[in-house]
Amino acid sequence: MEKLSCAQKHVRAKAIIAVAALVLASLAPAIAQTNAEATTYPERAIRIIVPFAPGGASDIAARVVGEKLAQAVGQPVVIDNRPGAGGNIAAQVALQAKPDGYTILVVADAGRVKGLYEMLSYNLVEDFTPVALATVSPMMVVVHPDLPVKSVSELLTYAKRERVLFGSGGIGSSTQIAGLLFNALGHVRLEEVPYKSIPPAVPDLLAGRLGVAFLPVQLAAPLVSGGQLRALAVTSGSRLSTWPDLPTVAEAGLPGYEHYTWAGFVVRVATPEAIVNKLSAEIVRALNMPDVREKLTLQGAMVAAGPPDEFANVIDKDFKKQKMLVEQLGVGSR
Repeated sequence: MEKLSCAQKHVRAKAIIAVAALVLASLAPAIAQTNAEATTYPERAIRIIVPFAPGGASDIAARVVGEKLAQAVGQPVVIDNRPGAGGNIAAQVALQAKPDGYTILVVADAGRVKGLYEMLSYNLVEDFTPVALATVSPMMVVVHPDLPVKSVSELLTYAKRERVLFGSGGIGSSTQIAGLLFNALGHVRLEEVPYKSIPPAVPDLLAGRLGVAFLPVQLAAPLVSGGQLRALAVTSGSRLSTWPDLPTVAEAGLPGYEHYTWAGFVVRVATPEAIVNKLSAEIVRALNMPDVREKLTLQGAMVAAGPPDEFANVIDKDFKKQKMLVEQLGVGSR
């Protein structure tokens, strides 16, 4: 190794400092501009793109949060519903916007990977930056009353000897993932019948053309209370306070099972960090307001109000779960 004299070391250190100073000087205008943008942000209306039709849980979350956000920042917040193609349409619209914080995308159960959802035209991790986790919602495992099972363990036994159809919201949907995980962990084969979304599957379930479905609690609860469907369990890690007598799937016969549907807000990658943090703080603050919590709870959602790093962990966990389904079970669109 070359040995340097004190003088040479001094010269090298000065050179390094000089280069660093030049780099910082070149970055200074951009840093100053970014800081200025963050200080004045927002100066015009903010758009929240929702990948679903009006009226759903994610749309309601976007609207109640958008209302509070508008009040906090003093600018209009416009809700732009762009349903279709499994969220691809909304994502493409968001990707065409500048990374300046004026376009926010709602993502729900969108931690999708190639192989499970071949039509996917974006990468949630590479193309977007998490802003805030909004809600996490468990599902309810429900069956038609004529299906001769009254528990998860009975369903597992029955499905090993009889053909059982389960309805899903299609490739990549959380309702599909819930059923596929059930198959994987229970070593059974509930036969999937995919729909464009989960609501159209409900009439067939009520008519007995489907035997099982993994429905959002807000959709399943009134049908169970009315006796039209039988609830076997919830997919959460613990029992719900609103349904204390209903066991989790894990405690009812399938250890290790846990699955949620979730929703959150993201922006384009390269959006200034100061703007991301400002948006996150305001959205989390809005989600923690009592009236917002009440509205979302009535939709069957559990308010999470999580910062960017927490949301990133949820997305990462979903990616790993779905990669397992693709790689180990060979499921997905073909």
